[in-house]
Amino acid sequence: MYSPLRGAREVAALDDVLTFTYQLEKGGFRRFRRRAGPANLRAVRVRGEVAGGCALYDMGLWFGGRVVPSLGVAMVGVAHEHRARGTGTALMRGVVLEAARRGFPLSSLYPATQPLYRRVGYERAGHWINYAVACSSIEAREREPAVRPARPSDRRTIERLYAAQARESSGLVERNRFLWDRLLAPPGGGVRTYLLGEGGRPLGYVVLAPKRLPGLGQDLSLVDLAFATPAAGRRLLSFLASQRSFVETVRWNGGPQDALAALLVEQKVKVERHWHWMIRVTDLRRAVAARGYAPGVEAEVDLEVEDPLVRGNAGRWVIRVAKGRGRALRGGSGAVRCDANALAPVYAGYASPREVRTWGSLEGPDDALDALAGAFAGPAPWKREMY
Repeated sequence: MYSPLRGAREVAALDDVLTFTYQLEKGGFRRFRRRAGPANLRAVRVRGEVAGGCALYDMGLWFGGRVVPSLGVAMVGVAHEHRARGTGTALMRGVVLEAARRGFPLSSLYPATQPLYRRVGYERAGHWINYAVACSSIEAREREPAVRPARPSDRRTIERLYAAQARESSGLVERNRFLWDRLLAPPGGGVRTYLLGEGGRPLGYVVLAPKRLPGLGQDLSLVDLAFATPAAGRRLLSFLASQRSFVETVRWNGGPQDALAALLVEQKVKVERHWHWMIRVTDLRRAVAARGYAPGVEAEVDLEVEDPLVRGNAGRWVIRVAKGRGRALRGGSGAVRCDANALAPVYAGYASPREVRTWGSLEGPDDALDALAGAFAGPAPWKREMY
């Protein structure tokens, strides 16, 4: 049975399961629980005992310049003795049904294993790419605009700069207070934030987390960053280059068309890890209405969806897009047929309908698939953070 935790005994039981599953340090899950909020924890039970659980985040994802509410899922874990018995599937069925019941258009997560999440309708829908470049190879010498440490009063400015970046991208998280606190003031500290530009309109920011290496060397992680102009991006690179006396490698997370990587003079940046996050369309009508679309695009596609878990998604729909808005209306011929999994990559613009057709979960005539592709086209979806 899936539900919120019931009392201190179940909290302790889930603490034990997730601490062992993720090999957390002592007290690590308690700190997470305190910051995430106990009301956002869920458990799945076997014979009345907690066998696994997860945390849920009320967040949003940016698509087409608008925020689509999404139920984020994190810390999914099942006790070792209950694995490979359907316990994880029961947990995730509960999450999907809760998201649909609460009116979330989407649910999103990072998969440790894909089959579990695919069984309940999630599919790959965006990129998380870890870049690395030797600090000594960064060729940038700009000295303007100025760089200064951020103050607590700058948080609204930082959030505004991030939102401007997210509006022009796809897939970035609309961070809630917990996610911003975790980013800018993580447990134990260890980060420092800098603003690019003086006066009333800073042009960018970066959150740094150095890691000491044997000897005097350091690696430098850019936990978060955004810049509004190419000049600010080049200034950020010169600021990073000036750390070369200690820093050996600079690392950050980005997307396939990463702006910071594009501003490097040479292609010396390396991809150390490329991961894919997943989404699940949990309310098709709301999902189509919530996101934005290119203003000049007009499209109408008949769609038939197979979704045995979220019955409200199943059946025939007419998807209409015009003047930057979309609607999903009941009816149509069902010219394009797909299952719940196929909705995710098409909706996010991660893969075209013709590409998804080769995955075996979508079919239809070329002209209808091209119209569907045009409706949901946009920048390659990506995220900088994990949750």
